[in-house]
Amino acid sequence: MTTEMLNGGSADGAARAEAEYITVLAPATATLERRRSIFHGDIAPVGSEDEAWAFLESIKARYEGARHFVYAWVTGRRAGYVTSRYSDAGEPRGTAGQPVLNVLSKNEITDAIIVVTRFFGGILLGRGGLTRAYSAAAAAALQAAEPVIMLPYILLNVLLPYAWLEKLNYQIEQTVWQLQEVLYGSDVTLKIQVPSAEAEQALSLIEEWTNGQAIGELTEITEYLPLPLAKAGRELNFDNESEGNYE
Repeated sequence: MTTEMLNGGSADGAARAEAEYITVLAPATATLERRRSIFHGDIAPVGSEDEAWAFLESIKARYEGARHFVYAWVTGRRAGYVTSRYSDAGEPRGTAGQPVLNVLSKNEITDAIIVVTRFFGGILLGRGGLTRAYSAAAAAALQAAEPVIMLPYILLNVLLPYAWLEKLNYQIEQTVWQLQEVLYGSDVTLKIQVPSAEAEQALSLIEEWTNGQAIGELTEITEYLPLPLAKAGRELNFDNESEGNYE
């Protein structure tokens, strides 16, 4: 039986567009075996449903001869309208696509697709066994991809005397700020990316760290930059999905 479900909803417009979100930056693969059936979990970043369909077709070409290509994706976050879709791909209804989508949803992953490809090993797993296997393969793929938090950053220009450069560099290294460029002249100019939500606080901290010797100026240049989950004090939520025999 094939079941496909599509869900869509507003991403709260401009306010949501300025918020952080969690995604993956590159494809990753994980494999597990359950009672002779092989499950390949593949994950990739996708910005639209067209990209998601294209990735699904590439997986079908890669694993020619496989029996099931179960998938789930969440896309459209940056466009302001989030769409999620999943399919059981011939497995009993509710045992495959929804568990894969749950791995994405519980971890708040967006703009990503997971495809779990099954090569049937001749032994039936039952509904519970299928659900656990598809969940585990999806969780393993997500873990292998090392998701990141995408934060809106704003560019900060800082002018300071050379005598304060080493100390300010040290302080920056203790934060999630990103030093983009250093320009040397009669004084030093640092171009620093700081999370937009911390922009005003960053100016105050720089003044404090340099005893008022630095001059900071916020620009209007903003972009999303990745931050590892661990550095943000976050971790993935797998519950029991990650248990299994992985290769």
